Amino acid sequence: MTDLYESQADSRDHLGKCGRNVTPSGSDVDLDPVPKAIFVATDRVLSYVPADNADGAVVTMTVTAGFAAYHRPRRIKAATTCVVWTVE
Repeated sequence: MTDLYESQADSRDHLGKCGRNVTPSGSDVDLDPVPKAIFVATDRVLSYVPADNADGAVVTMTVTAGFAAYHRPRRIKAATTCVVWTVE
């Protein structure tokens, strides 16, 4: 997967310039390129694989609208039931 932000330090000067909606429909969604972050728009379950985690090292949690993940995800898992937007 292409990670356009691998060598870029995160800071206020490097906010995203675009985004896309991620909707798992019964299967995992690989994010390519890997986004800077993801933002959750609804209360529900978020399940994802951070950029440097192994495939089985999944982060799953119940989140509320407005949640922003602390990891850069490379895959949104099918178990996700919330509305997810990328920050790129």
